[in-house]
Amino acid sequence: MGFASSWLDKRALFPEFIKEKPAAGTAIIVVVPAFNEPSLSSLFDSLLNCHSPHCSSEVIVVVNAPPDASSDYNAVNQACMADISVWKDRNRNSFFSIHTISPDTSSFSEWGVGLARKTGMDEAIRRFDAIDEREGVIACLDADCRVREDYFLSLYEDFYRRKERKACSVYFEHPLSGSEFAEEVYRYIASYELHLRYFVRALAFTGYPFAFHTVGSSMGVKAQQYIRAGGMNRRQAGEDFYFIQKLIPAGGFFKLCSTTV
Repeated sequence: MGFASSWLDKRALFPEFIKEKPAAGTAIIVVVPAFNEPSLSSLFDSLLNCHSPHCSSEVIVVVNAPPDASSDYNAVNQACMADISVWKDRNRNSFFSIHTISPDTSSFSEWGVGLARKTGMDEAIRRFDAIDEREGVIACLDADCRVREDYFLSLYEDFYRRKERKACSVYFEHPLSGSEFAEEVYRYIASYELHLRYFVRALAFTGYPFAFHTVGSSMGVKAQQYIRAGGMNRRQAGEDFYFIQKLIPAGGFFKLCSTTV
C-alpha cells in the first residue's frame, strides 16, 4: 500500500483511469481540465518548447462536460480528444507523456471545474503513489495557457528540489496585444490583471500574512501537501481560491517567480 492509497480509497471520485505505470523518476505532473476546447495543440507546443527538466514529466488532460451538456459540447470534446491523439502521434519524442481521461459525469448533478480539477489531481496522486513519490509536484494549467520555456526547469529546481516548499502560486501574465482578440479585449484583460495585482499588493500593505494570488491555472502543490489539505474541492467556481486558502496557512507556500504562465 502506498502513501496515498488509503486517502484515495476514501476521497477519490473515480477508480484509476491510467493503467500504464508512470516512468521511474516522475516528479512533475501537469493537470489540465478541458471543456469545450476543440484543440490543445498550442498549449502542448508551448510545453514542448520548454527545456526538459532533470526528471520524468507527465500531462494529464481531463476532457469533461456536465451531464446535461448539449450534443454540440460533446462533439467539441470528441474533437479535442482526436486532436490530442494527432499531436501525440506527431510528437512521439516529447520529453513528457500525455494521458487523456474522460470521466463519466452522469451521477454528478453539479459538475464543474472544481470536480474536473479534482479528478485530474487525484489521478496525479495515484501516479505518484505508484512510485512512492511524496514530493511529486502537481502543477495546474488551463487549456488556453502558454508557458515560458523554463517552466518545467523552474518547477523542478525551485519547487521539487526545495523540500521546505510545499505549494506555490506561479507568476502569470495575460497577453496584452495581438491579433487573436479584439483590441477592447486586451484593454479589459489589462484592467483585470491590474486589479488582481493591486488587490494582492493592498493585502500585503495591510500586513496580511497570506497575500498571494489564487489563480487555478498557475498554481502548484506537492503530493503529500495535496492530501493534507483534503484534496481539491467540488466547487463549480472559485475552487482555486478556496483550495489555496487551505494551502497557505499550512506552511511552505511561496511565489514561484522564476518562470511565467
